[in-house]
Amino acid sequence: MTTKRIIVVVLLSIFFISLFAHVGIELSYASNKPPSPQTETGRVFRITINHGSTVYVSQEELQRLHSVQTAAVCAMLASFIGIGILKVSVRNIWN
Repeated sequence: MTTKRIIVVVLLSIFFISLFAHVGIELSYASNKPPSPQTETGRVFRITINHGSTVYVSQEELQRLHSVQTAAVCAMLASFIGIGILKVSVRNIWN
């Protein structure tokens, strides 16, 4: 396997892992967070997630969501740019 192929596989892996992390945290919050505020647990921050679902999260959960989303988008963008810099075409990378 050539170095270019290894780099492309690593960059594609980073892209898809980041994508799954971004989607996964949203799906997790949509299914596990309460749809109404819970002052006793600190879940008073309203967020709209997963195509319009409204849930309430704590400050810590909100920070975690934003951190994961930001890191995932940055990693996806970096991997996409990296593959673009390598000027990869589907025809010539696997030949």
